[in-house]
Amino acid sequence: MADYSLDKYEFKKYLLDELSDTRQEELIFWKRNIPMPVDLIYNIFEKRGNLFSTYLDHVGAAYLFAWTEKKEGRNWKANFPSQPTKENIGQKALLLDTFSKYFEESGVGEMLNNFAELFLLENYRPDSAALATALCHDGRKYKRLYIPQPVREKLKQVFPELLTEMSLSNWDMFSNVIADELKVYRMGFADAFNGIFIKLTEFILKSSEGKRKHLVSATGFDLVQAKKNSESQTALTYDSVTDGSAWEPVYTDGRTTAVMNKLHPFSDQLRKCGSDGEAIVSKLLNIMAEKENQVIRDRDKKIIELFRQDVSRELRIKAEEEL
Repeated sequence: MADYSLDKYEFKKYLLDELSDTRQEELIFWKRNIPMPVDLIYNIFEKRGNLFSTYLDHVGAAYLFAWTEKKEGRNWKANFPSQPTKENIGQKALLLDTFSKYFEESGVGEMLNNFAELFLLENYRPDSAALATALCHDGRKYKRLYIPQPVREKLKQVFPELLTEMSLSNWDMFSNVIADELKVYRMGFADAFNGIFIKLTEFILKSSEGKRKHLVSATGFDLVQAKKNSESQTALTYDSVTDGSAWEPVYTDGRTTAVMNKLHPFSDQLRKCGSDGEAIVSKLLNIMAEKENQVIRDRDKKIIELFRQDVSRELRIKAEEEL
């Protein structure tokens, strides 16, 4: 695999390089014939902590269900194909008791902690309640759960029979889990999400191999802090903006300044330039913000806002090409 950095832009490049049915046209990412906002790709990467945590809960739930069924002498191979299922909700208390009883003995916690390290999940803590909840999921079954090679190799060591019943075909079980996490439900998106998630799994595992201590974890923390400089009035502030523009004027502490959209790719370019580049851009934007806030007539203000939005869109397209 080529040498990619572990960030959302490099992940997008990886998808475009590795998936022949993907392309990008300005701010639209195409997966086969399905158009998606490129922000959706970035969102999947940024939410990888939650996605991988839920994924490991499902791997652990599948393992522990089969292990406990076998331990108690039941025909686990006959009962496993129906899992997970919402039918478990009605007997969740019993299921939780069973999972709690055998959690330590089964070794599922240690196994999942090892998997969490592979996925750079620093704050993942497996527990029987989370696994019981995962087993109540309503959707496709564990027969269709994607299992990457490092996880598969570990399962072969601890419970080889499990792989005769799990991850046999399609590998699309996790697609509706992703849709639930992103709160995006559109025709065709589920299949696209699943293919992207599989590539995300591959991207993380391959790019982190042998150098995990030097990489950013998937904890979900915002690692880029707003710049604070009490001595300088030119420091940029990164925050959310109301309309998705690269910047917008704000009035605080008796003066007008510009706030940069922390989610706009142009902001990422500025951060890479360092404080000198940020100071120069800050002077320009603060003056523009001040002038925009001095406009009184609604019609004129709307014209300026549309101009700012158009400039922001073009900046984004250029930044997408360069990052």
